[in-house]
Order: sequence, then structure tokens, then C-alpha cells
Amino acid sequence: MYPFARAVALCRQRRAFVTTGLLVLLCLLPVLLYLPFLNAPFERDESVYAIIARGLLNGQIPYRDLFDNKPPLVFGWYALAFAVFGEDDVAPRLVAALLLSLTTLTLFAEASLLFSRRVAYLAAAAFALSTGLPFVALHSNTEAYMLLPMVASLLAFTLGVRSGRLGWFLAAGVLGALSVMTKQVALWNLAALALTAGIWGWRSRNPVIGRAAPLVFLAAGTAGAMALIASPFFAA
Repeated sequence: MYPFARAVALCRQRRAFVTTGLLVLLCLLPVLLYLPFLNAPFERDESVYAIIARGLLNGQIPYRDLFDNKPPLVFGWYALAFAVFGEDDVAPRLVAALLLSLTTLTLFAEASLLFSRRVAYLAAAAFALSTGLPFVALHSNTEAYMLLPMVASLLAFTLGVRSGRLGWFLAAGVLGALSVMTKQVALWNLAALALTAGIWGWRSRNPVIGRAAPLVFLAAGTAGAMALIASPFFAA
């Protein structure tokens, strides 16, 4: 029995090593697929974000000194990229690629909660490969920065539904706000979570206050994060 048990343990270790390696490879795919485009000239929108981000680093205030109709966090992502990697075309695209790698991992975690591991790997692979499609053209546009907090918001929401812990709904609201303040269209995803929270809470067996709690915590996280992000611009 001992040799058999040892063989089984060794087989499990090898399988865990292979599956972990596969997940790491999938998470690295966005970076690898971005490499040929890192030095490409900025597109129109990217140029606008870069100009405002450089102004932000020099003490200028978006919407007062420099204007674009996008939410403020995209300028913050660009400013962070310039501060860490230098002010060139590569920096924001490198940050975008890293965020998409983390999005791949987050999507894998979400799919693992809802489906089998095989489906989770397929979902992660499909997403990672899609980042390199030319007609998608993520580059360092707002979508590349929006996806991580948006998918993470869904993951936190799912964990809240599974565990019943209200802190996860609060986290989902905060992350949803980060995605909305990066690109406005994420508002629809947040609205879908709010609708789901209301329906799920109402169908539970908790008292009325308890039924509303998931939606209240989701809304509180969203409102608090949005107010915190917007406050410097109102103060200016």
C-alpha cells in the first residue's frame, strides 16, 4: 500500500504542478500578446489620456486645467504608469497588460466558483487570447483598465452570495465604483449587481432589514468610493 499511496501522491503533485503552470501561462498571455505593440504610437484617445496624466503629475487638475469626457481614474492609471515606468508610450501599455493578466486570474477564480475547473481554464484562455485580437484593440484604452475592478467586483459579489457575509457586498460596491470611474459603461454591470442583490436579498428568509442589507452594503461601497475619488476635483 505504501508504494501505491506514494505513487498517488506523486501523481497529484505533478498534476497540481501542471495545472498551476498552465494557469501561470494563461495569465502571462496578455503580456506576451502586448509585446509587439508596446512601442506603437499612441492612438487619439491614448494621446489625450497621456497629456492629462502628465498634467496631473505636474500639478494640474483634470476637468479644471485639462479636459476630457472620461472618468478620472483612467488619468490616474496613466499617471501611475508614467511615475513607475517613465513617461513614454510603453508605460501605460505595460500597466494595461499587467492588469489584463490579473483580470485573467480573477476571471479564472470567478469561473471556478460557478463551473468546473475545466470550464474555468477555458474561460481564462478565451479571455487571455482575446486581448491580442487586433480588432479588439485594447492597447492602453479605458477598457483594459476597467476590466480588472469590474471582474473583481463580480467575484466579490459571488463570494458574498455564497457566504452571506456583507463585507463582500461592500467590497463589490467599492470595486464596481473603481470600474465606473475608469469607464462609464461599467455602470450597467454595477446596476445588474444591484438588481441581483435586491432580488436575492428579498427572496431570503431574513427580516426585512436583513433582506435589504446586501443592496445597502453594495450601494454604500459604491457611493463611498465614488465620493472619495471625486472629492479632490470638487475641492479644486
